[in-house]
Amino acid sequence: MLDYGPTEYERFQANAQKTGDYKGKVDGDPGPQTRAALHARLVKLTAKPERAPQVKAAPVTTVEPVAVPVKELEKPAWQSPEVLIPAAAPVATGVGTFLSGAAPIVAITLIVVVAAFATFLIIRRDRMKSAQAAKVETINAHGSL
Repeated sequence: MLDYGPTEYERFQANAQKTGDYKGKVDGDPGPQTRAALHARLVKLTAKPERAPQVKAAPVTTVEPVAVPVKELEKPAWQSPEVLIPAAAPVATGVGTFLSGAAPIVAITLIVVVAAFATFLIIRRDRMKSAQAAKVETINAHGSL
C-alpha cells in the first residue's frame, strides 16, 4: 500500500492528513475515508502527466450508519419449499394409502389432528414474524438491540 505495510493504516492516515488527502481521524481503521485517501494518492501517481486531469479520485460516500429495511425474514433451509415439498410428497402418498383402507372415524380423527397442527404452525410462524419485525424496528430506531 504505497510503501506502507498491510497493518500500517495509522501511519498512512497520519501522513495522508499532512498532505490533505485524508480528513478523518487517525484510528487505524481501513474504512471508506482511508480508501478514498489511498485512491487520491494513487491518482497523484498517474504515470502519464497528460492523463492526470482525466483521472479523478473516488469520492467518499458516507460514514454515517444507514438503517437497512429487512424485506423478508431469513428462514432456515428446512423451511424452504425446495425441502418441504419433496419431503411432504411421500408422506402425503402414504397417508392417502392408509386413509383409503381405514375406518371413517380414524380418517376424520387424523384429518382433525393434522388441521390442528397446521393451524398451530401457522400461528407460531406469524408470531415469530411479528417478533422479528419488532426487533428490526428497534434496531432501525436505536441502532442496536
